[in-house]
Amino acid sequence: MAKARVSELDSLQRTFNHAIDTLRQELIAANLPPLSLEATEPHPMDDCHFAVPPRLYEARRLALASMGQLKSLMSFPYEKVSEEAYGVYDRACLDVLVHTGLAEYLAQAPNKAKGVHVDELQTALDMDSRKLTIVLRYLSTNGWVRETEESVFALNRPGLELLPGKNGRKRVLTPNVPDIANTLVKWLKHPEWKYSDSATKTAFQLVHNTDLAVFDWVKTRPDVFVPFSEGIRAVGDAYISGVLNDYPWQSLEGTTIVDIGGGQGTLSILLAKQYPTLHFIVQDLPEALELAKANIDTQLPGALEDGRFILEEQDFFKPEVRKGDAYTYMFRHVLSAFLSAFLSQKIELIAS
Repeated sequence: MAKARVSELDSLQRTFNHAIDTLRQELIAANLPPLSLEATEPHPMDDCHFAVPPRLYEARRLALASMGQLKSLMSFPYEKVSEEAYGVYDRACLDVLVHTGLAEYLAQAPNKAKGVHVDELQTALDMDSRKLTIVLRYLSTNGWVRETEESVFALNRPGLELLPGKNGRKRVLTPNVPDIANTLVKWLKHPEWKYSDSATKTAFQLVHNTDLAVFDWVKTRPDVFVPFSEGIRAVGDAYISGVLNDYPWQSLEGTTIVDIGGGQGTLSILLAKQYPTLHFIVQDLPEALELAKANIDTQLPGALEDGRFILEEQDFFKPEVRKGDAYTYMFRHVLSAFLSAFLSQKIELIAS
């Protein structure tokens, strides 16, 4: 048993070292600055639209995976359990950063590298500095902030992703995620629902005490619809660079792309800017199409009027209205919803 553990450790160490060496080489080759938690400005790779060179991307992914395995290997089981059990406070402390104005205040400090004393934060944000210190020190263990002097805290580079307009902030603001997660045990043990594949018998319905599926419920709540939509859009934005660069879109020039579940039209708009001969039909529910129209009018004035863009109401749980070889269908984040509905025999899945 001891030999197996040593061999696993050696293997992970070699993999990790190789990944780190490659990452360092690729940063230099791409003329990118070194990575630093203490940077007061985002790294170029922090921009979701930055096309990371393939070897750098893979080296980074391999290093993170190896690091996770190394941590699991070397942690005492009790320590691992304790860390996971109290992981709920990671999200709770992020909520403090986002919902109290704390992230914005730290980002606007006159000296961003030095930071702000908790006494100043108490005055500015009307929060007890003693309690705030506990939260900030917890956040510092996960790299969101750092304590530059006794009781003086500065925002780290990852914390910049929690500022208004950033995708990370939109994800944190997605409504009710912690509540739904905390209902998982109740859902799995529900006497009537535990073997159901229905989209109306999930933890979501237990949290909101509703018989409506998630998209139907969101439509009844204007106060929830925008942050919910922004959270979904953030997922797409975070990986949109790969979608744009890894597929030969030029081979489709002159055709019409049907963006199924296209949401706010973000990907179609970016493709339209890069490939002028492509035409788009963005399909979604009416509420999402209102946001898509506003985005298209702002970023591609006249595209709706000249017919290059068409906004079309379409419930992707129902048969597709556009059929035939004249169309290319684009799926991104709707496939999991299709699969769920297919398993519960709620819809007819149409493939053209």
